[in-house]
Amino acid sequence: MSTIQINASKPEDKAADVLVNAIAEIGRERNWSWLRWFTAEDNYRSYGFYDQVAHATPRKTYPVDI
Repeated sequence: MSTIQINASKPEDKAADVLVNAIAEIGRERNWSWLRWFTAEDNYRSYGFYDQVAHATPRKTYPVDI
């Protein structure tokens, strides 16, 4: 488990940008191919940001409770 330190010291730094960039940097250091995250279908507020930093996939998830 890694610790991520967020330092959004400049007004133009948004926490979400800083967080995604910090995780991406860890991924580059570890030779990851990509990052993935899940969000609710009705999380419209976040879509604008997500569309700027990633691309949506056509997949829909179906969890099975056990």
